[in-house]
Amino acid sequence: MSKKILFIAPNYFGIQEKIKKCLEKQGYQVFYINDSDNSFFINIIKRIPYIEKKIRFRKRGKIEKIAQNNSIDTLFVIRGSQLDCNDWRIFFEHTNIPHKLMYQWDSVRNFDYTNVASLFDKVYTFDKEDSIKYGYCYYPLFFEKVKSEVAPTIDLLFVGIWHSDRIKILNRIYEQAQQKGLSCDFRVYYPWYLYLWLKYVRKKDMQSPFWRFKKISRKEMDFLYAHTRCVVDINHPLQSGLTMRTMETIGNNKKLITTNGFIKQEKFYSSDSIQIIDRDVTGINFSFLDKETHYEGVDCYELTNWLVNMFDNGEHNKAK
Repeated sequence: MSKKILFIAPNYFGIQEKIKKCLEKQGYQVFYINDSDNSFFINIIKRIPYIEKKIRFRKRGKIEKIAQNNSIDTLFVIRGSQLDCNDWRIFFEHTNIPHKLMYQWDSVRNFDYTNVASLFDKVYTFDKEDSIKYGYCYYPLFFEKVKSEVAPTIDLLFVGIWHSDRIKILNRIYEQAQQKGLSCDFRVYYPWYLYLWLKYVRKKDMQSPFWRFKKISRKEMDFLYAHTRCVVDINHPLQSGLTMRTMETIGNNKKLITTNGFIKQEKFYSSDSIQIIDRDVTGINFSFLDKETHYEGVDCYELTNWLVNMFDNGEHNKAK
């Protein structure tokens, strides 16, 4: 009989579907619950406390029903923001799940999950500073291999959501790349209604040609990676963890330009393959693009291995 997993995670560029399929290939029966709902209507009505509470109540009821009716062996939660700490306590009181794992791809400073984390058997974080401060297990994100048998046509690629100073940094990188005759494909996603709110209500400087209001598909994302020489990564200033973009880049043997200096602490770091820049983007040395690209010891972060190591409670302990 296959083991049964209740998998709760955000719908983020198709990543949750990749994890689900990988678990199913390993023989698990997976029950997936979306941990995000960013539609315009939901974002508006959730600002009303009574309605927000009702939404959480219905969400908790849904996952309780799945857990109670299917004899779930493992609860695997990524982020888990749709329920508050009290909801999680009630959920665990009403269910009996032997194994409860949580993975966080946000820092505590961005999303304080510490109270909820205490309810889980094992908590993993991609943020090294949080692992040291709170005692969680440090475990970087994962990647999947992308077929790349074509000559690169894009010198610099960035695809991601908007936050903090990303647009300003991308604008500066673009200026320097243009001077060197390099091709750039930069796409910054943000819902149109939040973009308008920032521009006309918050009066933020949103000037850039890189805005996109429709999420890119996973298929198109893989196509872009296959045709790219170098990926640009701009981490959140309140996080030390390596982004999914970073892990996908090293896993697919692409060059990386990043603002995250913590990457120097990783065993796979190579100055020939990775260039760290400051957030003021002063003087990018694009000559590193012509050097050989090679990363050591990254196979453990390939998605299948990443899940096996986490669920078997073995190899990941070496990442502390």
